[in-house]
Amino acid sequence: MLNLLLILVLLFAVLAILLPLLEKRGKEMTPEQMQRMSRWLIPLIAIALVLQAIRYFMG
Repeated sequence: MLNLLLILVLLFAVLAILLPLLEKRGKEMTPEQMQRMSRWLIPLIAIALVLQAIRYFMG
């Protein structure tokens, strides 16, 4: 239980540090770039779900 709490605290600490830094230094994406990235999102999620199902049923 202590390991879980340690991992959660570490995760939230890293997020609290990185999110403001990334928001300041991140660049805005053009609509064309967002459209190109969103085109790949659904197929990648589908592949991840299929692989997780295979892993679940095989292991």
